[in-house]
Amino acid sequence: MRSSTSVRLRFLGAREMRLGMTPLADRAAGPVHARAGFTLVELMVVAVVMAVLAGAIAPTIVGAVSQSGIRAAADDTADLLDFARAAAIARRQSLVVLVDPAQGVLRVKARRPALPWVSDDEGAVERTLAELKLPAGVEVDVSGPDLVAGDDGATALAFAPDGDMDEASVRLTDARGRSRTVEVAPALGRILVQEGAQP
Repeated sequence: MRSSTSVRLRFLGAREMRLGMTPLADRAAGPVHARAGFTLVELMVVAVVMAVLAGAIAPTIVGAVSQSGIRAAADDTADLLDFARAAAIARRQSLVVLVDPAQGVLRVKARRPALPWVSDDEGAVERTLAELKLPAGVEVDVSGPDLVAGDDGATALAFAPDGDMDEASVRLTDARGRSRTVEVAPALGRILVQEGAQP
């Protein structure tokens, strides 16, 4: 025997067919003529809006990325000078930071002390403890009252065994003219990074 539910469903389906409606099973899928998706006009409007937004945002992103290059170079330079000061204190010996503007390189150098049983010519050897290569397009300039310039054009910043150093500043400038200054402040015993030109 048939159940009353299936008869009723059949009846509703047949009645709808006679009235020109789609059956209940097909109604869930939606009308036949409707398609899921977007029209070409809608897609073009979205593409134009995206292009306008990208054009407005691109200069900001490019400026931030290029600014981060000079900022990172200044932070790396400050870290190298901090390392040189800490290493001078830990080793209890003078260390030199050589700044070579032609190559864009900063090196921390230490002299191994001469040993009593080795001649002076063989005993004292310079060793590079750390090196920093600045990014391409970043120029470096060093200033201070008591700086020593080497034969190769490098300028020497010396840290004493107690970490003390005369006042000096390292100015980094990128191709767009933006600059950062890394200052050694002996009164504070700190390395400071400042935006802009040297005072």
